[in-house]
Amino acid sequence: PDEKGDALVDIAWALCQTRDFVELNRPPGVLIRGIYRIALDRECTEEERAAALRVMNEAAAQRDQVPALEGLLAGLLRGPESVLRRVLGR
Repeated sequence: PDEKGDALVDIAWALCQTRDFVELNRPPGVLIRGIYRIALDRECTEEERAAALRVMNEAAAQRDQVPALEGLLAGLLRGPESVLRRVLGR
């Protein structure tokens, strides 16, 4: 699961580097919702959303939104709720 998670994080990073991603200019809340759906196959709770938004807002102020998204995805994929751990039975 960790190797597959790392591969997904690498793909997400590459997609975030595209002109299409930049031009779409998705709000942080939409990006967070998508990350939770990909990594955990569920919506985030209000508490999770608020915490992630705080990190994303701090990152946006420093123009580091992509690394913040990458870190969120990596953390979720390495956690016990990860779809990779459930699907692979680990």
